[in-house]
Amino acid sequence: MSGKKENMSDLYEGLLREKAKIRQLQEELNSRFRTLAGPNLDRMIHSREFTETCLQHGDSNERCAAICLMVDHWNAPREFDNRLIDMATQDISPEVRAVAARCLGTRNKKNDDRQVGTFLARITINSEEHLAVREAAYRALFLIAAIPIEKWPPLLDFCFPEQIEWNVLNRFLPAEERH
Repeated sequence: MSGKKENMSDLYEGLLREKAKIRQLQEELNSRFRTLAGPNLDRMIHSREFTETCLQHGDSNERCAAICLMVDHWNAPREFDNRLIDMATQDISPEVRAVAARCLGTRNKKNDDRQVGTFLARITINSEEHLAVREAAYRALFLIAAIPIEKWPPLLDFCFPEQIEWNVLNRFLPAEERH
């Protein structure tokens, strides 16, 4: 019986260590987000209206933070997708366009939305678009298509666009645009 007790104790200690690592990662992410959002973060967290005004802020980092907060904190209504589509194509900053594309995937995960999927697929194949935006749009398609995470492209050592899974893109592209 003492062998089982030791195993349970080891398992418990391991879980506590993993919990501490997760807590540390959360703190690091919060710190990075605070840096990204700048001095307006507290106001954005407490006011949806203020967060919406920050979507037009002159600082691209503030716009990125505002997009993330509208999606993840304020759970913006479905109509916000239209705003994300506009920002993913029209914002001057490629970082903002990439965040908007990624958030479209987050908001539409597992719903196989053809309209949003086609929009993101077209960004992905647009050779005139910034590479970071194209890759964000591509990765968002995996969320929309409900593809298991183990089949996603690797975060490191992924050569975009050379290693694109065309079957994922073609799923959303009209027949005349497929590769």
